[in-house]
Amino acid sequence: MPQDACVCSSWRNIGGQRLGVLRTPAAAEDEPLQYYLEPGAMFEAVRVAVVEGKRFLQLADGRGWVPECLREKSDCVVIELLAGDAASVAVLRWKDENLAFTPPLDGMVRVRYLRISVGATRSTNTPHTQLSQISLRCRNRVLSLEGYTVENPGGSSPSRETPEKLLMARGKWLDQNFRERGKSVLLVTAPHDIELDDLAFRTASDAPGRDPIDLRIDGSLNGWEWQVLHVMSTALYTPTA
Repeated sequence: MPQDACVCSSWRNIGGQRLGVLRTPAAAEDEPLQYYLEPGAMFEAVRVAVVEGKRFLQLADGRGWVPECLREKSDCVVIELLAGDAASVAVLRWKDENLAFTPPLDGMVRVRYLRISVGATRSTNTPHTQLSQISLRCRNRVLSLEGYTVENPGGSSPSRETPEKLLMARGKWLDQNFRERGKSVLLVTAPHDIELDDLAFRTASDAPGRDPIDLRIDGSLNGWEWQVLHVMSTALYTPTA
């Protein structure tokens, strides 16, 4: 499916109050609203944008964006999916930010280890692959990554672009051995068991040809028995510049 495809899904306002429609997902809090969706109102969405860890849906009629959660209460979800695949709604970059693609998991999982395997990049000519940041969510809350570690077995990274950069707000991880080895693998270890139902990635701000478009995520509690959490074999979820 092309990167710019519109994949429509149906949603409903379940917040119990009018939901303001924003001109852009990055609109300032004091910016006037476009209009409101009444409680219980249903709508179609064609795009998702992630700004500072918060998700917004673009209305199919082009009139603006609605937030997934209340601004003043980020853990209060105010919309629900009625029809369509939430994972297939195309994700965009917003302005100069490299917004995360978020492949929702099929239910809650309990893990301590994550294995992220990159099998292909947007360009078949680049010898490298890269990512800027990883984010984990549970019950609509972003998990703290304090105490986590990341390894890239068999990889080769410049000193300023090591796997640990994935846990930070700035910088990126780069694997120079991707093409030579035919894949890149990241091993993320949490300091303890965690519950997880969503992951997000941020692509780097340069060289979009290095963006992963074939990606598999496995989870484990003990580090040797693994279960598949998500498989992505299309560029649909990966934002481009």
